[in-house]
Amino acid sequence: MHRCLNTVHTLLRINAIPQKMFAMCSTICSVQDESEANGSFVVMSHCFLHSSVFVGAGGLPSSRSSSRYAVCMSGASDPPPGNSVPVVASPPSLKRCKAVFAGIAAAAMVVLLGQQEPAVAFTAGPPVAASQIELGRAHTTLEFAPLAELKLPQYTRLELQNGLQIYLMEDHQVPLVSGSIVFHAGTRVEPMSKKGLASIYASVLRLGGSESLPGKQLDVMLEDRAASIEAGADSSSFGVSFACLREDLEVVLSLMADVLQHPALPEAEMARAQQRALGGIARRNDDPNAILSREMAKVVYGENSPYALTAEKATIRALTREDLIGYHARYMAPNNALMGIVGDFDSKALAKQLRDLYDEKQWPRNERATAPEVPNALASADSQKGTISLAEKREVSQAYVRMGHLGGRLDDPDYYALDVMNSILNGLGGRLFNEIRSKAGLAYSVSGSWYPAFDHEGVFYAGGETDAKNTGAFIRKMLDVLSALDKDPPTAQEVEDAKRSTLNSFVFNFESPADVLSRVIKYAFYNYPEDFAEQYPKRIAKVTPQDVAKVLNQRVEQDRFSFVVVGEKAKILPSLQKELPSLPIRERDVRIKE
Repeated sequence: MHRCLNTVHTLLRINAIPQKMFAMCSTICSVQDESEANGSFVVMSHCFLHSSVFVGAGGLPSSRSSSRYAVCMSGASDPPPGNSVPVVASPPSLKRCKAVFAGIAAAAMVVLLGQQEPAVAFTAGPPVAASQIELGRAHTTLEFAPLAELKLPQYTRLELQNGLQIYLMEDHQVPLVSGSIVFHAGTRVEPMSKKGLASIYASVLRLGGSESLPGKQLDVMLEDRAASIEAGADSSSFGVSFACLREDLEVVLSLMADVLQHPALPEAEMARAQQRALGGIARRNDDPNAILSREMAKVVYGENSPYALTAEKATIRALTREDLIGYHARYMAPNNALMGIVGDFDSKALAKQLRDLYDEKQWPRNERATAPEVPNALASADSQKGTISLAEKREVSQAYVRMGHLGGRLDDPDYYALDVMNSILNGLGGRLFNEIRSKAGLAYSVSGSWYPAFDHEGVFYAGGETDAKNTGAFIRKMLDVLSALDKDPPTAQEVEDAKRSTLNSFVFNFESPADVLSRVIKYAFYNYPEDFAEQYPKRIAKVTPQDVAKVLNQRVEQDRFSFVVVGEKAKILPSLQKELPSLPIRERDVRIKE
């Protein structure tokens, strides 16, 4: 089935399936109840013809893979991996799309089995005279039109009497609506003895249903509409999101309101969530990169920092239903939240629905539920600068290396120059790739970037993967390349190319109205200027080679570096001792505590 769907997707994109064949899909699909299948067929045919809004890596539609139609929150613009908490999702349903898949799969088989000649014919063009061929034209001479000035689409903002701030952005391309409500909470407000509380609460909130609608019934109602409601937390926020067809918007908004305002939080569902969490902890050392991210956060932020602490089996087992009730009462209030909705709706009509479902009468303001104080990353940091922390991971042939120190915030005056610096260091033509991988042959992958956060200190990290026996040489080369930037700063051309690359990448944050609204809400959530995104290209354009040289000299501080290496100690240690004899080496115990 997967193969058929992927094949049809490809054939449709290259117009290899004639219109008659696609019409046949529609005919086959019509054997289902027309009112049931029509909306899904419109959406799915749009997906297959236009790079598939919902099609994920497996070729099957999933509301969970439609990131461009979800308004998401994060505590950092591009956070280093390992610090986020996964969203807890309910099982996907394809009930309403079965007719569509059956038709398209059948059409694919007819085309594939009945073809006697290639679906796409390639014919030779007219001969080209030698004089018409331009030899020696370097790719660097390609020219592109400058990017248009960034203009954000119109959106509607309203605030309900209970303090809930709402952002609405219409998008009538397809009959879909999605959105989320985001609270000032997250994992960083968990007590040390209750780590894991936010993720357990997210799972039980969604899968447990409401006081009037048990979780199983909620699942059925969502499945019947090919809709979803999900919940999850990251470091600085807790969110509940939804996605549905336009015709089901009022019902799905009502279901989400019921879950938020009257959650059941059943003991049985909590026990299942705890078992899943314990299983996840038991497997967390399977991936060396996960170990690297987790241990680096502890080394840089400090062992007991809210930005580094992770759930342990003991903290998960210690959680009670009263903890969930307390978390809900403390943070899940309208005056502690922002809501964003994007899709095919009329803003005036939707605003009325939202007032009926989410205003003071149904969801009273809670003065206790105010945004928590942001923990000071600097105060909690216990950086082990100048020390190599070695975490044992057996049966791996390579070493996973990371070095760095605390960085800054997005409102840092040097933010724009640092972003340009990222482009100079990274990529196929970047300094790190050229010197460490291409010339020295010391890395499978290599990178170095400044990762800012919205409301607390971010990080500067550099590192990569190398053969275990070359670990010391890799670290030494990384330090040498970064040091050489003082004597050999980026040229004017490098800076210009990096600025162009930075801006070309930035526009992909605004591919769809949902992407735009996500940014708008992020800036509002963290009290950034409304025009922060619009100012970004202008500020990047003003960055000079002198600005980049300054941040490379002042903001990449090798004397503050902490180092973490993950791999087989027996293979790694000799190289570290040979190449870096002055740096102390400490073993980190990453064994999972029972």
